[in-house]
Amino acid sequence: MKIFRNLVLVFFVGILILISGCTGGDDRQSGFPGIGGGSSSSSSGGVSLEFAENNPPSQMFKGQPVNFAFVFKNHQRHEVSDLRVRLRGFDTSYTTSLQSEYSVQSLPRATTEAGPGIFAGLVVQGVTVDGFTGNYNFDPIFDWCYTATTTYREQICVPSEMNQCNTRVDRSMSQNGPISVKIDYINNVGNKVRIDFVLSNTGGGRVVNECFNIDDYAIDFSNLRVSLGTVQGSCDSASGFKIIGNRANFYCEFDRQGSDSYASQVTVEFDYKYQQTTQRKILVRDLNER
Repeated sequence: MKIFRNLVLVFFVGILILISGCTGGDDRQSGFPGIGGGSSSSSSGGVSLEFAENNPPSQMFKGQPVNFAFVFKNHQRHEVSDLRVRLRGFDTSYTTSLQSEYSVQSLPRATTEAGPGIFAGLVVQGVTVDGFTGNYNFDPIFDWCYTATTTYREQICVPSEMNQCNTRVDRSMSQNGPISVKIDYINNVGNKVRIDFVLSNTGGGRVVNECFNIDDYAIDFSNLRVSLGTVQGSCDSASGFKIIGNRANFYCEFDRQGSDSYASQVTVEFDYKYQQTTQRKILVRDLNER
């Protein structure tokens, strides 16, 4: 019986050692990736479009005037001053009071305290749909386009010249914008520190060179602003900083600040045109047709 109890004790001690080995941590990073850990602030949203309740309704009557009350929500940490909205996908000869394009010159930025910046000042009144016989599926498509900005900040361990990393780093990370940034790899190249990045389109829209140009599929990210600490990076990309298939890869090189490993902070920022789309399905009923 005593031998049995000893075996049970040894078993539980072993389990505790395994658990402590898996969950224990001193916030150290080692190896070549050298990437920070968890995320404390991350948002992949750009500008979303909604409509005020029942404006327009999901069902209306032929010749009945209704309102289109646009509600834009800016999830970015900067103001938007160039938002444009274009309507398409319906027979314009049936509609009145509805223009093909509108603009919003001031959309407030998002804040931690108040949430997204909201603009509800675009209201188109007295929109009618008429001139047809029988019920009509009036399903307008809305494209909106604006200048988006991605901002990314994360503490990392810069490996030593021997590609070893035993430095403590803060695990917090901050990110905002519909194009997200991720560190893929950190390595030494001569007397430089090289960081490889991956860009992903997570905002539900698409990057464009020019708003409402259906042939656009990518943008030149030559305006990248990347720094390691206060040192500006020299960046390049095999794909020319193009978002293709919702992803892109690039790398930057920085001057080292010592031969040992050390903690630093990576900052990435860039601007681009971003376009999103939604559709509003509205059945227009003709009461004269039974």
